[in-house]
Amino acid sequence: YLLLEISQARGEYIARVCDSDGEFVLIEAADVLPDWASPDTCEQRAYLVNGALQLLQNSPTTNPDKPMPVPSALQRIRLNPTLYRCSTEVQNVIKTRLKEFLIAMPHYAIHRQIVELPHSAAQLLKAHPQLVASAVRAFCDRDHEDIKALRTMKFFPPEATRVRTNVRFTRCLYAMVMHNQYTPERRLGWKIADEVSQPETYKEQILGVKLSCGLEILATQAQRAGDPKLEDLPAWRAYLRSLEGKGYFRDNIEGSAEHTDLLSKAKEYFKGNQDRFRTNMRVGAEVLALMLHPSDTASVALRDEQNNLLPSDKDDWLSITADDLDSLLQDRYGPNKLYKPNGDMDAEEFTKQLSDFLD
Repeated sequence: YLLLEISQARGEYIARVCDSDGEFVLIEAADVLPDWASPDTCEQRAYLVNGALQLLQNSPTTNPDKPMPVPSALQRIRLNPTLYRCSTEVQNVIKTRLKEFLIAMPHYAIHRQIVELPHSAAQLLKAHPQLVASAVRAFCDRDHEDIKALRTMKFFPPEATRVRTNVRFTRCLYAMVMHNQYTPERRLGWKIADEVSQPETYKEQILGVKLSCGLEILATQAQRAGDPKLEDLPAWRAYLRSLEGKGYFRDNIEGSAEHTDLLSKAKEYFKGNQDRFRTNMRVGAEVLALMLHPSDTASVALRDEQNNLLPSDKDDWLSITADDLDSLLQDRYGPNKLYKPNGDMDAEEFTKQLSDFLD
């Protein structure tokens, strides 16, 4: 949306957006694209120009099996600024999709929730709200070693004074933490309201428990790690699995000269780029350091907030009925093309597509 607006405001700007799926802008308009357009023939041919989508068609001298070089595409567009503009039907489909951005409520992707936290945890998240994401992920990805730490809660003890504070989640993070089941260790001192008789209070308290546990896991992992070997780092193991899955080692036998050389290069790259990755242990080290120097400003903000808490957002968006899903799919993707206009199913087409799917 923003790129379209920029290209319209500044006519000399031409934008291209793509991801691992290729020219994903075209996905929205797949049903109304010209017959020649396909994922293979459209690579590096879709551009945003003057607030509209342009699609460069093959010329008789162009090899359709090769992507069009970006400089060549830009040159063509500048020579003929409107020649490659997509049809009104294509533009309307894309603009309809973008309307969701325009009509969305302010901060649509953010969920604000009152949470009851130990004072030290509340102070930490108030001063450094970016830690909410790390705490949620650490909690949701906990393993047996992490669970041991949650039985002691050395850094964020539940018996500490607890305060209510506003916490901002992305909707994704909020859904993750809400749907992750956890029963607190009550013998540690977690006092949780009854879920049935006091649902809102229960929600505030159980979310506080989960965030505190996430911060506890981060701090414990950092303290436990010390100066670990590379092979012991979860981030390295995940990186290595990714390389193996992508064929980096080219079927070389582990221990062979070429495998060893490739592994050495991978280790050097990982070590040289660790600062790019906010691993749990790195974030945990930040948590430990920040706890040594609590923010006075955050403490004052928490005090002032007690009488001015903003209400929690409704989270009914977490639940969706079958009818809601049907309506959403209908709005997003249009009528099912397996049905004829008179409502009858095209049996031959259905059978063919089902056969292709099973194959």
